[in-house]
Amino acid sequence: MSKTAPVSKPLVAQPAGYENQYNGGANYETKDGYIPVTVEGSLTDQIRKQVSLDKDAWRDKHVGSSMNMQNGRMSKAHLDELQNPSKPVGPRVKYQSSYFTTYAVAYDERALDLEAQIPLLGDDLASRIGMGLFELGQLKDGQKSVKFNAKSEVYLEWDKNKDGKLNIPEWRQQIRKIPGCQHDNVKDIDALFESFDGDHSGFIELKELQSAMSEWLEAASLVKKETQQLTKRASSLHDVAKEVRVAARQTAELEAADSQLAVMKTTDPTMKSRIGRSLMTRNMKASLAAQQWDTSGDGQIDKFEFRHHIRRLGRGLQAVADEELDALFQELDGDSSGILELAELKTLMTHLQEEAAKSQKALEEQLIVVKAMVSPVSKVQKHALLALKNAEPLPQGETGGGVFELS
Repeated sequence: MSKTAPVSKPLVAQPAGYENQYNGGANYETKDGYIPVTVEGSLTDQIRKQVSLDKDAWRDKHVGSSMNMQNGRMSKAHLDELQNPSKPVGPRVKYQSSYFTTYAVAYDERALDLEAQIPLLGDDLASRIGMGLFELGQLKDGQKSVKFNAKSEVYLEWDKNKDGKLNIPEWRQQIRKIPGCQHDNVKDIDALFESFDGDHSGFIELKELQSAMSEWLEAASLVKKETQQLTKRASSLHDVAKEVRVAARQTAELEAADSQLAVMKTTDPTMKSRIGRSLMTRNMKASLAAQQWDTSGDGQIDKFEFRHHIRRLGRGLQAVADEELDALFQELDGDSSGILELAELKTLMTHLQEEAAKSQKALEEQLIVVKAMVSPVSKVQKHALLALKNAEPLPQGETGGGVFELS
């Protein structure tokens, strides 16, 4: 059975323009090699283009042709699908597009959730001071500890009057110079002062400032680490969503092409089309058929002979009303003589066979395209399932617990 989409929570729309970000995708095998297909490309169009370059080769490979029906070059399954349009056809591939769409959107949504957490990291004053000091260059990436003396450039940035200590006004002034700390509450800044004034002298001395900056280094380094981790996780989830979205899109293309084929097979043809198809199926030459229909041998056919031979063609023509057949007869009887000359009948049969051949050719070509799409779509589904299997699991309940089968 074809897999349907798992039950999921309400899904948000993908980010604007996101569908144009993916330039990867699978390579789809054709008889001439591989076609790279991206989200921007259309597998249907590319397969149809390849088919148009060598229709006979593709027809023989995937379906066979109406000319080859008698010599066995069309498989029984393919022939049966063309000759029995009302017969149900099973799923072409294992999974429906909705299955992959659900996971693609869910993984994008999870990635966006992680990205939304990044601005919330390090919202405490100590972390913001540390991040600001990184921005000012007073702390460095990869720095493990903070050590300086009274002559160090970093320390002199704080001890402007070079008296070896900071009072509360100096402390406030220096803290508010740090990016991201300009508008902090003075009570919070003073509380931070008191936490580092270990001897309660009312001053922050060199060792105490060194201790403070060590804590800020640790807090900011943790924020940087968590930011990198969340960014990496979100990027990985977006990559999974991109891979899975390709499978969703290509599967949807196959479904659309198959639906179009179903319409073409089941659309009730006109009476003229049925007549033409019957003549074509019987491989009847127009000139010979016209002679066979002239049962009286007078070179002419009246409407009663016309009715009789049309109904003998089958394909549901047995039930056509006399009025419909008479209307077609009158359409051909240009001089309203009530008689069709053999030449007129031959012209009719040739025209109907040509129209039926066009219809049959279009049907066969659509079947070729559908059949040719199955292999690449199956492959891209397998790639997507592998990506899902190796991806970070989504939180419980976000997709209903789908199973990623690789067989």
